[in-house]
Amino acid sequence: MCIFSHDVQQVSNTKIYARLNGDRQHLVYEMRLTSESDVAMILPLPTQLPSTDQVSFVNLSGYDGFFRDMDRCFPQPMEMRSKGVAVARASPRNLMVHRVGAFDASFVPALADFHRLDLRFRLPEDVWKQLPLYSDFGFAVFQLRSGDMRIHPMALSFRTRNSTALFFPTAHVHDGSVHPVAQFDHSLYAQAERPNNVGIRRGDDPPVANSIAEYGPSKFRKPFWLRRLFSRHGSISEWVHGSVLPCDVMNFGNSIMSDKTKGLVDPLTPVARCKLAGPLPNQDTWLPV
Repeated sequence: MCIFSHDVQQVSNTKIYARLNGDRQHLVYEMRLTSESDVAMILPLPTQLPSTDQVSFVNLSGYDGFFRDMDRCFPQPMEMRSKGVAVARASPRNLMVHRVGAFDASFVPALADFHRLDLRFRLPEDVWKQLPLYSDFGFAVFQLRSGDMRIHPMALSFRTRNSTALFFPTAHVHDGSVHPVAQFDHSLYAQAERPNNVGIRRGDDPPVANSIAEYGPSKFRKPFWLRRLFSRHGSISEWVHGSVLPCDVMNFGNSIMSDKTKGLVDPLTPVARCKLAGPLPNQDTWLPV
């Protein structure tokens, strides 16, 4: 789920990359945002424990073309072609603030810790009451500036409670209310140890119950490959594997330059991509691996 602390005018062209590495999940998030005021974007994460060591932020400001290059893993047919993170000091009563490229980021280990954030970037209590699903999650908070802009990739790595599935925070709250159906313009990218065994689960379609407990990945072990899913509201495309490996199109550095993906991407594992478009049930996406 992607939650904004205040109303935003538009969010589009969202791209999310995920990969498991041991007990950690890597996550990279990019979008185009139009907002009339500074706003915080909150990403609930299924972390193992409510402690501050569950998340590491990664500065990808030096690789603005992360998703542009990743899309090159999926070449179109000829006829269709058209630094390290600086950390600011914080008092014991406040959450640590990390300067990550063009924005500030904090990790909120539990709902009870949101009072330690700047008041401008907190969410009203009545919104959280509509989201009991996230009562035991941790929360990555990115403080974004006003304007109309494409936000450079936001990246992190967190200790996941489920090492058998990738978590994509695709549900969203853009106007202070939780809607059962929302507009999607999302591209999801995944790397898995068994790239030919890719499936997706967003619940029964239709109807869909917005509950990870009911529709979580532990209940759906049978993968389905290249299956196209449709709802009467929008569409969820098939998962398609790129025919080009990341090592051939992304910037992994060399003997002189460092890896611009900061170790988030495996250069030799194929990337799979899925697209969510139009009005769809407003919920997160789990991908069994």
